[in-house]
Amino acid sequence: MLKLFGQGASEPFKKALETKIEEFELLKNQRIAELRAQGICCPKCFSKQKKYYTGLIDIKSHDGFYSPLGGGVAVGGDGHTEFQFHYTKCSKCGHWEMFEYRIVPHWWDDLFDIDCPFHSGSIIQKYIDGKIPGEKYISYEVLRW
Repeated sequence: MLKLFGQGASEPFKKALETKIEEFELLKNQRIAELRAQGICCPKCFSKQKKYYTGLIDIKSHDGFYSPLGGGVAVGGDGHTEFQFHYTKCSKCGHWEMFEYRIVPHWWDDLFDIDCPFHSGSIIQKYIDGKIPGEKYISYEVLRW
């Protein structure tokens, strides 16, 4: 390209430069998409995300059961469930995404060597989408990052 420019052929030089810039942009966008798919690149600000394995979340839900007992007293199924979760978080903008979760294991799981594997995805989104049978999502609170 520099040879073309040195010979005074600026038009072919400009076209060659534009082609190289387009190729670079295409490769850059492909690499960003790969990094996003791997959870390394933040989808909001394109900076590096870090994986954490320390999350604890409390999901508040209602089981759909509501029974008035009379005298102004009603019994509802409001409750909460705690989940451990793994997530990626951007150090620049604070955006985070859950990528694995499991119900917090009980002490007897360790006692009887019961395996409690992590499930991929976001438990918050499953509650919101209504994919947890018999449960209606109310809110969530992150108890530990």
